[in-house]
Amino acid sequence: MKPNAAVIGLGFVGRAHVESLRRLGIPVRGALGSSTETTTAACESLNLERAYTSLDELAADATVDVVHICTPNYLHFDQASRLLRAGKHVLCEKPLTMDSAESELLVALVRETGKVGGVAYNLR
Repeated sequence: MKPNAAVIGLGFVGRAHVESLRRLGIPVRGALGSSTETTTAACESLNLERAYTSLDELAADATVDVVHICTPNYLHFDQASRLLRAGKHVLCEKPLTMDSAESELLVALVRETGKVGGVAYNLR
C-alpha cells in the first residue's frame, strides 16, 4: 500500500515534489502554501484535491501519511516537529533546521514517535 502525501510550500521546489510523487504513483492529497490565495490557485493548477488553510488542518488530516516540507529554511523545525508529533512521516528539503541543536531535537523526535524523517539532498 502506497502512502498518501501532502506538500507544504508551493514554489518551484514544492511543485517539483508534487510531480516527483506523482511519477512514483504516490497520491498527493493536497498542499499548503504561504496564503489561502496562493494555496488555492496552486492546488487548482496542480489538480490537487485539497487546499489546506493551516498547518494544523494538514496535521489533522488522517488521510495523509507523509508530508514533504518545501518551505523557507527558518520554518522547517517548527513544521517538521509539529507534523511528527501529529503522526506524520516527514521529508524535509535541506537544510533540515537552522542549527545543529534543532536538528538533534528532530532526530530525537523521530526516534520518540517511530516515524520516518528524511532530508531531500542531492549533490553531484
